[in-house]
Amino acid sequence: MSTVQEIQEAITQLPEEARMTLLQWIHSQEEAEQFPEDPELLQQAEKGAHQLDAGLGITLGQARRMTSQWN
Repeated sequence: MSTVQEIQEAITQLPEEARMTLLQWIHSQEEAEQFPEDPELLQQAEKGAHQLDAGLGITLGQARRMTSQWN
């Protein structure tokens, strides 16, 4: 298989479940290109998750009240 046309034809022959799996994989590749991994951002997200697990977070309502005071 070397042309787009051949690939498209092969895809039409796949069972529905396999096509859905392929579609999910394609979308994951697009997301990876749009949002490359940033080690610093991932570290901050991990830190935030640990703080939430430890009960150190705030509710969405509290966050909204805080941000409305910033203006």
